[in-house]
Amino acid sequence: LEKVKEASEEQALEKAMESGELNYETFLAQMRAMKKMGPLKQVMQMLGAYDLPEELVGKGEEKMASFEAAVLSMTTKERENPDLMHNKSRQERVAKGAGLKPDEVRELVSNFDKMQKMMKGMKKNRGLLKRFTKMSPDLGKLKGMPGFGA
Repeated sequence: LEKVKEASEEQALEKAMESGELNYETFLAQMRAMKKMGPLKQVMQMLGAYDLPEELVGKGEEKMASFEAAVLSMTTKERENPDLMHNKSRQERVAKGAGLKPDEVRELVSNFDKMQKMMKGMKKNRGLLKRFTKMSPDLGKLKGMPGFGA
């Protein structure tokens, strides 16, 4: 039953990524899929970032954990309608619920907006992963990750 649920979630995530429609639900699912790939340092090496300082990797893992806490503190409506999170009072409420500072939630919103723009750009350039894969053979390992093809 768990595998069926995972497969269904992956299909929904992949469909959302391909359409360029990203919301906080799909963002959370993508973060969780990335966690399943292994430690952040290993994932970054797959992306060609081999010489990252341990301190930077540790901070990245902390950020991912705080971003996940923030998304889990959002209402379903906020997760499905990302524009709602541009409201300062919503950001402050989510920060309180997640045990974070409002600036950390604003950082999440900013990072999410950048990722959303990137996903829309990737929708326009479907062959992008193929070009990246040629640059770094380790990127081929991302193909199993939702949004990066079968």
